[in-house]
Amino acid sequence: MRSWKAGNQKLFCHHIIDKLPDIYKDVIRLREIDGLSYEEIADKTEQNINTLRVTLSRARKMIRDEFNKYQYERRGIKEVDRQVL
Repeated sequence: MRSWKAGNQKLFCHHIIDKLPDIYKDVIRLREIDGLSYEEIADKTEQNINTLRVTLSRARKMIRDEFNKYQYERRGIKEVDRQVL
């Protein structure tokens, strides 16, 4: 049962990522899915590293907020553990 739940959460996170604006979607994929370092992403996106950190933080917050909204609506759970992403 636990692996099914984890699999669904992962799929839903990918669905949320697909809906993000491109700048957030690109950096979150490069960091969390492709596993690139901040320096590699900054070079690839031609962003200042501090700007990149802010962009990643905002992307993670958008994902958490959307996931929390889904959890609340579906199961009445108020907050999702920060470990989801």
